[in-house]
Amino acid sequence: MNDELNFLDRFLYKFIICLVLLISVLLLNKVNVVDLDKVQSKMSENINILKVLKLVNGEKGVFIPIELNDDVLQTVSQTYLNYKEIDGGKRIFINEMQGVEVYKTGIIIKIFQNKDNTFRVTVKGIDDIEYVYDNLETLDYNIYGIVKSGDNLGSARTVKDKTYFDFYEIKYL
Repeated sequence: MNDELNFLDRFLYKFIICLVLLISVLLLNKVNVVDLDKVQSKMSENINILKVLKLVNGEKGVFIPIELNDDVLQTVSQTYLNYKEIDGGKRIFINEMQGVEVYKTGIIIKIFQNKDNTFRVTVKGIDDIEYVYDNLETLDYNIYGIVKSGDNLGSARTVKDKTYFDFYEIKYL
């Protein structure tokens, strides 16, 4: 028997799972076990969908063929060692031709353009930590894009022959 699922099979499995979840939430709301308003407000926050996706996908990546890894690449780890401490984070210095490499696999949840036309990008890591990359001159991804450790997020700012970006880790309890 062929263990591979075709596109239609994967779609139907996803559809059935979503339908069961929706009906369950609606029924639980009707019997006052679940408050739908609270569920909606919680879901409107930036929940870590990558953890759920990794759990549902399993090791073979059956439903959505994407590889999600918790590890930081060795080359990326080396890049993040060349820094200067700044208020609440690190200023990472890189080569002029080098792009800003993503530290930890995650999903882009915020993109903000600063007054100086640089970008501030927040990535919700697979480990529930938000990683903020500031002073990016260009971006190679859009909001809600999935990025992996080592992916090139964009280009860093260059001022007086120094190329750098600011990096922050925000942990919530």
